[in-house]
Amino acid sequence: MSEKEDMILGALARLESGWQSVAGEVSALRKDQSQLSEVLIKLADGQLTLSEELIKIREDVAKLREDQTSLRVGLMERMDRLQNILNSIRDDVTVSMGRGDHAERIALHTREELRTLSEVVSAMHKQIATLQTQVRELRGDP
Repeated sequence: MSEKEDMILGALARLESGWQSVAGEVSALRKDQSQLSEVLIKLADGQLTLSEELIKIREDVAKLREDQTSLRVGLMERMDRLQNILNSIRDDVTVSMGRGDHAERIALHTREELRTLSEVVSAMHKQIATLQTQVRELRGDP
């Protein structure tokens, strides 16, 4: 064989060796790509799971807001009822106090009338005693 042929054969051997090296790298790249695809699928599944959980959390938050509003309305209604009861009790106490004050005024007025009547009775008693004395004197009784 000639030198040219040896050079060509050497170049072909190097080319074949390089080709095998490239084929090995391509195979490794395909393997890496396959692994990356699996990771990407897992990430997509994880993102889907997170999205589902986020939707559930948003639904729970919306439900909590509804419950909070319902609770607030219920509490306000209850406080209004209690306020009305307290107002009614206050009104009853006010009326009772007014009645008590009125009864006290009547009692004081009655007491005053009794005192006046007592004075009149006392004055009449003195007049009767005086009249009895005068009648005895007229009759000549001792």
